[in-house]
Amino acid sequence: MTGVQTCALPILLDENKMEFAKFIIDLEDFTRLTRAKILYNHLFFSDLPEEYLLALLKDNKYLAIIKHRNYNPRVIYAITQIDVWSTIQVKDYYETFIEYLNKPSLIWNHAYENQISKLSRCILALLSLNNPPIFLSDLEKAIKEFSSLFTKKYDIHYNYFTFKEAIKELENTFIKINKDYHNNFIIDFQNPSIQDFLISYLEKNKSILIDCVECSLFFDQLFSLFKVREDDNEDEDPFSGLDDTTKKILIDYDCQKAIAAKLLRDFEELRISSLHRIHYYNTNNYYYSYNDYDLYTKIRKTLDFFDSEISSELETLLLSLIKSSYPDQFSSYNINWDSISFVVEKFGKKFPLNLSSFLTTLSKHLNNIDDIEGFSRLDKLCSIIDLNKEDFDDNFYDNIHNIIKDRKSVV
Repeated sequence: MTGVQTCALPILLDENKMEFAKFIIDLEDFTRLTRAKILYNHLFFSDLPEEYLLALLKDNKYLAIIKHRNYNPRVIYAITQIDVWSTIQVKDYYETFIEYLNKPSLIWNHAYENQISKLSRCILALLSLNNPPIFLSDLEKAIKEFSSLFTKKYDIHYNYFTFKEAIKELENTFIKINKDYHNNFIIDFQNPSIQDFLISYLEKNKSILIDCVECSLFFDQLFSLFKVREDDNEDEDPFSGLDDTTKKILIDYDCQKAIAAKLLRDFEELRISSLHRIHYYNTNNYYYSYNDYDLYTKIRKTLDFFDSEISSELETLLLSLIKSSYPDQFSSYNINWDSISFVVEKFGKKFPLNLSSFLTTLSKHLNNIDDIEGFSRLDKLCSIIDLNKEDFDDNFYDNIHNIIKDRKSVV
């Protein structure tokens, strides 16, 4: 590693407190030179024998470590400690180093169970199930609710100071904190491997999952990472917000029952926590906003999740919500036509509204070409499933004509 200078960052190698991590700003922003300096620093202060160091230097193998997608000082530090390297033969050290980076859960499990507080562990579990990024304020509300129900069970206590200490403990090792242009603090995992580990960990601990469901404040917490069938494909859900490689947790009947009970109690009160980033035109500035889950999208996700296994009580609730919200649900500018079509098709003749009146109402909310296409699909769907539709008045066709005319003038 000739030419690489000692890292200027004053890294403190106190494993229990993981103080070295406090000096890391954002791993995604690290240049390869910065990564090399951190790696050098850990190797320099470790007790690694010379032959182990030479194993990393041979044929510039250390470059693969620096470039690795899961590069993280927590992992680097652990592999350079005597209780790890002393169990590995010199000839296997480089390959084992890479294996730890490929499967950092080997490191995260130890850190999760031994090096952070109980409150921090609960925060990470809730963060994972809410599928970040998430507003810091929403994460605090989630852990506050969790603590109010399970203080004794998990031996945790929430207040402003304990939450702040836990976030400081997790920052730049397990999580990262960004601030958007609106001065909102956003929480996400520092590395994709951390969420991978937590998913695997939670999958083996059903009790934690059920408790998280019981105290959930957010709709996303019930659906983002759960599946009820082995062949579920989360990639088919356009609202999942999951990376292509992110697995879901296969839950059993007890957890499904807990989710259904939570929905029956609090469906209308459950808020949305998932976010998307919006950039200001021609600038690097951005802010985060909640994903727009209207009533039909929430119902769609519920129906898709339970499929044919949905209980009659929950189905009755969903139908009653459709009926009681009509027509106020369609006062907004944007209508999710995919979700409406999905719900209408799933319920079929059980759909609780008069389809003629329903389509007539929707026809008054056509504002652009996408709305016309969405409405056309829904209109055709109603015909296919043998539901009556309306013959619309001249105002309806005049509206469509004007939308198309405006679109052509823009083009």
